[in-house]
Amino acid sequence: MEEGNEAPVLCVWSSEALASYHKKEGWKNFKLKVIPLEEFIENWCLGMFFDGVIVGVNFDQHMFGKEVTSLELAEDLIQQLEQNLINIEFKNFKDLEELKEYISSLNNN
Repeated sequence: MEEGNEAPVLCVWSSEALASYHKKEGWKNFKLKVIPLEEFIENWCLGMFFDGVIVGVNFDQHMFGKEVTSLELAEDLIQQLEQNLINIEFKNFKDLEELKEYISSLNNN
């Protein structure tokens, strides 16, 4: 995506409780979906990258929050997993290192 172009934003929250708290006003009829972390990183983050979607992280009820690319979010989540020595299994990657290399290759294109 080129600088200055608008992109769709998908809002995600770091916990179900935080998402539930913000289910007010314009968002009150939305249904929450809890996504396992490995699925979120492997399928959602990569899928959003290919679809040109930006991620709105922990937006509040006024639609204010941090916007990042899905690859930035995936890299941040992987870094947190590594720092906390948490190992998760993926369906399409043998480990975190292989996924990191794939994300790096996408960033370099």
